[in-house]
Amino acid sequence: DHSRVRLGNSSDVKQNYINASFIHGYTKRNVYIATQGPNISSSNDFWKMIWEQDVPVIVMLTNLVEKGKKKCELYWPTSDAKIFGDVEVTISATDNFSDYVIRKFSIKKVSLEGIKLVHHFQFLHWPDHGAPEFVSDIVLFRHRIRKIFPYEYTQNPVVVHCSAGVGRTGTFICIDEMLELLKRQNKVDIFNYVNFMRSRRIFMIQTEDQYLFVYRAIFESITCGITETMASDFPQLFAGLSKVINLKSGTTTGFEEQFERLKMFISSPVPEDFSNALKDVNKVKNCNQEILASDEKRVLLLDGIYEEGGDYINAVYINGFKRINEYIATQHPLTSTLSDFWTMVFQKKIGTIVMLHDSCKESRLPQLHGVLKHKNEFKNVSVTLNYQEIKGCITFKNLQVNSLNGKDIVECVILCLEWPIDGVPIKNDVITLINEMEKQQSKHGENPVLVVCSDGASRCGTFLACSIILHHLQLEQAVDVFQTIRKIRTSRSQFVNNVIHFKFCYELALTYIDSFNSYSNYIECKT
Repeated sequence: DHSRVRLGNSSDVKQNYINASFIHGYTKRNVYIATQGPNISSSNDFWKMIWEQDVPVIVMLTNLVEKGKKKCELYWPTSDAKIFGDVEVTISATDNFSDYVIRKFSIKKVSLEGIKLVHHFQFLHWPDHGAPEFVSDIVLFRHRIRKIFPYEYTQNPVVVHCSAGVGRTGTFICIDEMLELLKRQNKVDIFNYVNFMRSRRIFMIQTEDQYLFVYRAIFESITCGITETMASDFPQLFAGLSKVINLKSGTTTGFEEQFERLKMFISSPVPEDFSNALKDVNKVKNCNQEILASDEKRVLLLDGIYEEGGDYINAVYINGFKRINEYIATQHPLTSTLSDFWTMVFQKKIGTIVMLHDSCKESRLPQLHGVLKHKNEFKNVSVTLNYQEIKGCITFKNLQVNSLNGKDIVECVILCLEWPIDGVPIKNDVITLINEMEKQQSKHGENPVLVVCSDGASRCGTFLACSIILHHLQLEQAVDVFQTIRKIRTSRSQFVNNVIHFKFCYELALTYIDSFNSYSNYIECKT
């Protein structure tokens, strides 16, 4: 009773009860409201609480359904408006990212004038009674919230809920509060704060994994800091990272220091993660036995699930800036896996293929397709090269992939850029390639882009990082090279595996920003 939120002015517990508790911050009262996920009978009360407490932010840490079990009611309208009790909720915007969704609501009392605005942040990948796989995902999620609603300027409570409103909820609140304490007083007090939270709401932080996750989040925040930089500040950051640093062991640069720090947060691959790739029947399908497709991230060939190893191809999914599995990275196929390659293109309805090498010049690699207008038949599909042309640095190849029965067709375009084996290409060529890729991909909806290099890692990873970095810049005028590379490495640890490619990602972002600054200056001069 001492910490619960009371609805309305009634002293009758039947009228004023909701399963929600005020949680104080380290130095401020009622910073948070921890509550259970709304159900059918409590959704009206939930929105009544949001209205009465002038809540500006709702943080949701559960999915509506997890492992087939309902965890939370859909308590908001998916379009237009919906009335909950005497509160009308209207959704005005939805912004989807690969790890979370941001929604904006306007709410009003049916009987009153005036509208209140509420932001809704939903994290998508936090298992019940557990912790997210990657600490950085939650740290960045929390950073996104606090960038819009800074701790010191948010006067009314932030509502945080999961399913029961204790495990994931307590973990997030503790991370948020400790990072704020670290910022203000350069200290943390996790043990005592968890005890304090539990005095306000029982079972806050339910498991040892969640408790350890708080420590990991604080450690990573101290070690890495916030690596996202606004585009306007990026040239200054680049100049700072370019400076030579004198150490006892020798000299280094900020790029080299940051690249070494990145290694701290990359887990070493273990054989158990690659059980399919390491089967005897599949080993011959890998051109490099160090660069394999993990069980978690690999692309499955659907036609081969009934034969030993038949569903394996050395290809992995990579999340984009806003979309899950936006890309697939794969090695250039071997002669024995050409059929699997085109089967994957057909099954995944891939409309855009980015090739980062010239197989004619790398003689050990087989050609992907035959000559112009000639049909090549493989196990499941046929491939016809319709036409090809060269535009500047890019070779365009238009192909048609047919099922052997002729009923289904996939039209795709290969964009080829000669990327040096042991170096990096011209930055503007890569920017041009990314722009062409986005132009082609706009015709193919949410089907993945296929990115190919000789080993599926060395050039693919750097291109993928650059593509995601530019997408981030285009949408939010911000850059985060460090976390972009860290996240794509969860799909393949060999991505961006040297400091030259790491620095190239920074250089490409700077080139892109400079081109826009030059254009803006040109427009200003014209006007």
